[in-house]
This record gives sequence, structure tokens and C-alpha cells, in this order.
Amino acid sequence: MKNIWPCAIIAYFVVFITGIITWVSFAMRHDDQLVRPDYYEHEMKYQSHIDRVTRTSALKSEAAVAYNPVEKSIRIALPAAMFRQKLQGTIHLYRPSDARLDQKLLLAPAIDGTQQINASHLQGGLWKLRLNWNTEDGEYYFEKSVVLPDP
Repeated sequence: MKNIWPCAIIAYFVVFITGIITWVSFAMRHDDQLVRPDYYEHEMKYQSHIDRVTRTSALKSEAAVAYNPVEKSIRIALPAAMFRQKLQGTIHLYRPSDARLDQKLLLAPAIDGTQQINASHLQGGLWKLRLNWNTEDGEYYFEKSVVLPDP
């Protein structure tokens, strides 16, 4: 009877070395970029976003967003510190499930710091309302999720 151990050991090393060579060749050919080519500019933009969020959270009161089902409108109330300040901004209605439904509106609050948005034309489901505004003090950002009922 012939001993199969030498052949098994040689076969094991051949399979092992073939696997290592295959893995190394795959790793060398695979282009996996973890850093963007414009990473510095992108990081600066992201840092300015972090600064806006930090500045907004430092306010004594928080912005509020509420849906009124009777009027089918979304009411935005800016923080009390923003009342009667000259500000410019945008409202971004972001629909996570369908980017075609996204809308950008101009932020134009009344003297009491509130603004009504007609939501009768919006589809039911999850919406993310993103507020960006600027004052003499700096830039601010607030985000809130709103779930609208199906019509």
C-alpha cells in the first residue's frame, strides 16, 4: 500500500500558495481609494457645516417644525434669538426615498419668527426639512424630520 501523506502535503502547499498568489494579484489590481482627490476642500466645507450646527445648538432656544393636518401646512418657528434680525436663508424639503420630489424654498419668516409652508401638494411619508440661514452673527443650520400622512 502506498503512503498518500507526501502527496497530500504537497497538494496542500500548492493550493495554499495558489490562493496567496491569487489574493495578492487581486489586491494589487484592486483600486480602492479611501481619500477623495479634493479631500481638503471637502473637509473645509464639512467643518463649516459643523460650525453652523454648533452655532445653532448654542442658541438658548431651538427652532421648531410642526405639521398641522387641518391646514395641511408645515409651521417653522425660528429660535427667539433670531426674531427681528435681518436674515437670509433657504428651506430644503428633502425626500429620502425620491430625490425628484425635493424642493428648495426661500426662508422668509414673519416678524414673530414663524413661516407657514403649504404641504397639500407634498406626498405622504418621511420628509427631512433642512434650514440654512445667515445673520450678521454667522451661519446657522437646523434639520428636522416630518412625517406627512397620505392624502
